[in-house]
Amino acid sequence: MRIARSFVAALLALLIAGLLSAPGADAQRPFRLSAYVTDNAGVLSASGRSAVESAVDKLYNDRRVRLWVVYVDTFSGQAPLSWAQSTRRVSDLGAYDALLAVATIARGYAFVVPSTVPNVTARQVDDLRRNQIEPALHRGDWAGAAIAAANGLNRSRAASWRPLLSGLGVIAVAVLALLLVMRYRRRRRHRAALAAAKQVDPTDP
Repeated sequence: MRIARSFVAALLALLIAGLLSAPGADAQRPFRLSAYVTDNAGVLSASGRSAVESAVDKLYNDRRVRLWVVYVDTFSGQAPLSWAQSTRRVSDLGAYDALLAVATIARGYAFVVPSTVPNVTARQVDDLRRNQIEPALHRGDWAGAAIAAANGLNRSRAASWRPLLSGLGVIAVAVLALLLVMRYRRRRRHRAALAAAKQVDPTDP
C-alpha cells in the first residue's frame, strides 16, 4: 500500500513539474509554413487578409519574389530573428523567399530578406523595416505592416534604377551641351571665313 501511495505521489509530482515547465498555450515554436499568409494569432479580418494576399501575389507576379507572412502570439521565448530563421529553415524557404514574422502579444517581429533577392539592397530593406513596417506594427495595423513589406519590396526594383537613370540623364545633358558648343563654334568659323572672303580684293593680283 505504501509503495502504491509513493508511486502515485511521484507521478503527481512529475505531472505538476511538467505543467509548470511547459510553455504557455500562446507560445508558438518555429514551424513549417504551408501558406503565404498564416494568422495563428487571429488578428487579421477577412478584408485585411485579402489585402495582404493581394499584395503578396502582386509582388510574386511582378518580380517572382515570394513574401511569407506569419502572425503568432509569441515567439516562445526566442529572439525574433532566431525564430524567423528557424522557421525559414524548417519551411525550406529559398533564395527568393522573404519572411515577415510578427508576435502580436510579445510585440516583436523579424523581417528577413535574403541578399540573393535581386534589385534589393540591405539599405533599402533597413529603410523599409524602420520607416514602414515598424510604424504600422506600432499602430497595431497588422495587415498594413505586411502590405507595406510587399509593396516596399516591389518598389525596390524601380528605386534601384534611379541612380542609373540619373547618371544617364547627366550624360545626356553633357552630350547635348557639347553638341551645341561644337555647332556654335562651327557656325562662328563659317561666318569668320565668309567675312574674310568678302574682304579680299578681287583686283589684287
